[in-house]
Amino acid sequence: MTEQAPESILVAIETSGDLCGVAVLRDGVLAVEQTFRHHMHLSEGLLDTMQTILRVAGLTLADVTGIAVGIGPGSFTGTRIGVMTAKTLAAVRAIPLYGVVGLEALAWAYRGLQEVRIVPLLPCRTDVVFTARYDVAGTTPVCEAEPDALALDALVAQLVSAAVPHVLLCGSAVVRYGEEMRGRLTVEGLRVSLGDERTPRAGHVGMLAHQRAVAGLPGDAPFDLVPLYISPPPITMPKIPIPQ
Repeated sequence: MTEQAPESILVAIETSGDLCGVAVLRDGVLAVEQTFRHHMHLSEGLLDTMQTILRVAGLTLADVTGIAVGIGPGSFTGTRIGVMTAKTLAAVRAIPLYGVVGLEALAWAYRGLQEVRIVPLLPCRTDVVFTARYDVAGTTPVCEAEPDALALDALVAQLVSAAVPHVLLCGSAVVRYGEEMRGRLTVEGLRVSLGDERTPRAGHVGMLAHQRAVAGLPGDAPFDLVPLYISPPPITMPKIPIPQ
């Protein structure tokens, strides 16, 4: 008789935006997911939320066999707290850790669409967005333009030069810039659609991590995984010289 493989219990964390999330996946199937606004108390609320949804799923932290975390881009503080929490849990429990780019998690929701390029947009600064470009024809998004912080002018130029037939813009910055981008991408033969206006979901972060695990790809070393910081933090330099 073949011995049955132990159940995979993966906890996924996504804290790169104002709307955060924690999800539990059992053998790659979403069991429970909760989103919440941290209201500047993410450090206190994240572990409580994790333990709550594990109880809802009939589990405890001792049952968890892997941790997935969104590494950004997004909020510097929020992403750092999520990544540090995931790293600590993975190191203490000696379980696999998977860092997932939030932009890829946004693109994952559209997997299987043919001849479409998914372009997630997340807020960075005024008229600047965190973005990338993905081919989602297969089961996993394929990155064609690496994550970057781009001014809208530069993003328009990049998409026009890509010469693709259909672009779908998604992500929370679509609320502010979606219609403007569609109006500027008036190139013959280019169709522009607007998709979901949400931040990355913890459930999708977990599903991408599960795909990596099933494919036999290694996780990330807890001490090496760092947030994806692709734009400098908004630090204001002092107007009065600091004494030497």
